[in-house]
Amino acid sequence: MATVLILSTIVLVLICTLLDKYFTRNFNYWKSKNVFYINPIPLLGNMLPALTMKTTLGEWLGDLSHKIKKDYFGIFVFDQPVLVVQSPKLVKLILQKDFEYFQNRSSAHYEHDPILSNFMFIAKNPQWKAVRSKFSPVFSTGKLKQMFSHILNEANLMVDYVSNLANVPNVESKEICAKFSTNVIARCAFAIDAGCFNTENAEFRSVIKFIKIKINLVIEKGLDVYIQLFALNYNPEFFTQPEKYDPQKFANKSKINNEGLYYVPFGDGPRIFIGNRFELLAVKIGLVSLLSKYKLEATSQTPRPIKFEPKALILQSNVGVPLKFVPI
Repeated sequence: MATVLILSTIVLVLICTLLDKYFTRNFNYWKSKNVFYINPIPLLGNMLPALTMKTTLGEWLGDLSHKIKKDYFGIFVFDQPVLVVQSPKLVKLILQKDFEYFQNRSSAHYEHDPILSNFMFIAKNPQWKAVRSKFSPVFSTGKLKQMFSHILNEANLMVDYVSNLANVPNVESKEICAKFSTNVIARCAFAIDAGCFNTENAEFRSVIKFIKIKINLVIEKGLDVYIQLFALNYNPEFFTQPEKYDPQKFANKSKINNEGLYYVPFGDGPRIFIGNRFELLAVKIGLVSLLSKYKLEATSQTPRPIKFEPKALILQSNVGVPLKFVPI
């Protein structure tokens, strides 16, 4: 009996040792490259704050960036090393000048999935290039001009919808924006009237090689690189009082992204978001239509500052954005 217990203990220790070796096999990667990195923990790497959903991935990386005053540093996503870049000049190199070495969005492979392999956001070259070439004509200047009247019509429907909510103390503006976006996409992409402003439960709404860039670091093929846009946008060195809303910060866009890329909400380079002009057109039409008739005021329930929802895929308020629409 004692022999069995001893053997079981030895086997258990051996298994635990092998598992520890396996899950920490890459943990010397950044040390060997002489790159500053955050000490990881076995199995999770540096992902514990994000996995507990106490903060968003962007805020977590942003906090790291504020503490680490370097152009780049290393982290571990579980057991895989990832380079985090937060220098505007390096961002410009990666997205534009040296794009040929950073063509793919992720090292993950989806070739056997007929949907994900053709999803432009994560498709790999040459499939990404083929898919993008098919969609490019959809967002040409001529097509956007044809869409203008449809977007304006949806904006007018939004204004009519808001007219019934004028002077109501707290109106959830995020839901209004979502209805407008859904209507615009349904109309312009599918020629469908989603009817989001006609009913509260609209069906449509429910439904490769080695490269050495100028940072004294060889970035190996297959290594994931994260561009820290959240930290760039909230860095007081690039934007004065970054948490204060001031449109004048963006008055001269060419100056903002002259030496490096400081502000790239749609990405940049060959893989820039293909629908960025369409999205900007829709947002501008919607805002002009609303602001020409209503003054938006904060209420006692409007969050200040806005807290982000940690479980959301994209940045959004965790309690919505209640506002008051006052007729002009």
